[in-house]
Amino acid sequence: MAENAIGFFNKELPAFIAENEGTEKLEPLVTNAQQALSSYITFLKEKLPSKPEGSPSMGKKIYNAILKEEFLLDYNDETLWEFGNRKFNETVAELEAIAREIDPNKTWQELAIEIKNDYPDRDKMIEAHQLWVDSAKSHILSNNLIPIPWNERVQVVPRAEYLRKTSYYGNFSRAKGKDADGILTAQWMINPFEEQWDKKTKQEYLVEHDWGVIIVTAPHEAYAGHHVQGLYQMHNPRKIRKENGLSMFSEGWGLYNEQLMRETGFFPNKRIVLRQRQLRLWRNARVVYDCGMHSGRLSYEEAISIMADKVGFLRWAAQLEIDSSNARPGYVLGYFLGMSEILKMRDLYREKMGEEFTLSDFHEKLLKIGNMPPKLMQESLLMAPIR
Repeated sequence: MAENAIGFFNKELPAFIAENEGTEKLEPLVTNAQQALSSYITFLKEKLPSKPEGSPSMGKKIYNAILKEEFLLDYNDETLWEFGNRKFNETVAELEAIAREIDPNKTWQELAIEIKNDYPDRDKMIEAHQLWVDSAKSHILSNNLIPIPWNERVQVVPRAEYLRKTSYYGNFSRAKGKDADGILTAQWMINPFEEQWDKKTKQEYLVEHDWGVIIVTAPHEAYAGHHVQGLYQMHNPRKIRKENGLSMFSEGWGLYNEQLMRETGFFPNKRIVLRQRQLRLWRNARVVYDCGMHSGRLSYEEAISIMADKVGFLRWAAQLEIDSSNARPGYVLGYFLGMSEILKMRDLYREKMGEEFTLSDFHEKLLKIGNMPPKLMQESLLMAPIR
């Protein structure tokens, strides 16, 4: 990651300075940054390997404090470890059942490999992602699933070069305000295919950017996932709710939208449904390895093994996954735990509203509350008067 970031200081910033008047004062700052980053790379290569090995575990006491004080969850490391493993096994059972429906002579892992080998033209990745972003928007609106009352859009763009090794796929940049066209525009930035890669890297890229992952992830990132949730948060009249949030809702909301699209018939066939469940297994695994590493139950290598051997990640992608999430203990819990809490709130709200329940009303009320721990959101949701 550090070596990849050098390009930002060696290429992109010098080009910016050359093209824009009045930016000369940046030159010594860029030079200092280059030197500092080069020194850090030397440290990583030459000095860090000689130091004694540590542990990724932060310890049960601090980890349990995060669960209780930051996320307001009723889990501790023991009950969360049991929950994570139970849900992981349940998802594996679902994958096996879907695989039998598709082809009883093949395992779900064999089918997943086949599905991942069906991908767009390498030079049409941006267009392929944009197609399914737009299709997800159309599905949400035509089925009246979530109101989107703003002039908005999501553009799929190549990810900046210096960011490409921070994760194997990409990242989503929410709308910060209206663009030059007066539209609230968000960007889904994906790592593009690069011609300078060797043959092995090129093939690995393609099977991690297959049609299945694109179709399933477009709702998570765009409609009506992070993009729509971000718009509602941007328009929240209460400043603290407008400017703050946590993964337990925002990432949970993204994963919930993958489930919502399955429930409402967005996925075109059972093979994509199987891919969706494999991606669900990934988020199940995050509960297992996050709790496992920080409670001392799993080593770093064991966490990578879960992602590579049981979920089906390529090893380099699994390592990037573990490295990235380990920098923010508890963050990746938000995906599966957050989705689980949203589904629980949906059931409770359906029970409260009876025949007046609609998905559109539930989603709108939930998003208008804000981005908070699910326990607080549930209290607010269920206190709202019935029309």
